[in-house]
Amino acid sequence: MSPVSPGLVLALFAALFCTGQEPADKPPQPAAGEDLPKQYFEIADYDSNGWVTISEAKPSMGVDRRTFALYDEDGDGRISLEEFRARYEKLVKNGGAFPAPIGKGGLRTSGTLAPSEMALRFDEDGDQALNRTELRAFLAAMNSRLDADVVLLNFDRDGSRRIAKGEITELAAFLDPDRRAHPPPRAASIEELFGKSIPREERKDSTQIAPLILGPVPVFRRLDLDSDGKISAVDLIGLQRPIQLPVRIGPVIATLDTNLDGAIDAAEFDASMSGK
Repeated sequence: MSPVSPGLVLALFAALFCTGQEPADKPPQPAAGEDLPKQYFEIADYDSNGWVTISEAKPSMGVDRRTFALYDEDGDGRISLEEFRARYEKLVKNGGAFPAPIGKGGLRTSGTLAPSEMALRFDEDGDQALNRTELRAFLAAMNSRLDADVVLLNFDRDGSRRIAKGEITELAAFLDPDRRAHPPPRAASIEELFGKSIPREERKDSTQIAPLILGPVPVFRRLDLDSDGKISAVDLIGLQRPIQLPVRIGPVIATLDTNLDGAIDAAEFDASMSGK
């Protein structure tokens, strides 16, 4: 087999790359067994007329018009007790928490909301996770300057493009002003700090594109698509989608694979780049 020049290898790799404070006085908490949905509804119904309007829902429940519409099932511009109860039961049934409303005059039935409880107020679709839009609204309510995409990059551990329940808890701990008293462990490497793969947005009838890595990670990490410690033909084919390069990947792998295991490990990759 004719040798593949380092220049050709570099050309292949280069082509792949182009791709406010709460009041001290609080009313007593509801006793066990009482009708919480009804009590919460009455707290949010500031004028006690049997309906919760958007002007009442905003200060009492912290909702915007889109979230209000999830309660207002019949679209008449007001939330009835039945609609309020239905939304409450849906959230609780799905394993979420329904934060106590803030009553007229700024009183809350269960004290100051923790960030994790506050986050659930912005879960408009009731899936117990925050998508990009919901996350952006939550960060704004927390007076955080963090960008939603940056938060997704750092806290979306499962690559779902949402901040789920466990991830919300982690984000809430990060947003806690007392977090400096318990600093998180430092990353052991640049790859650990910046090497997270971000899945591309999938579109119907379109070719799946390799995930994106934003951080300054080693070249080997970018080519090791499945993060198994080796660069295989499958990795390189996945990285070049949706284009087809005029380079035969098989012979390149075979030439650089000195231990004949069918893939390029870190030592073989470094040797190929050094020209030795």
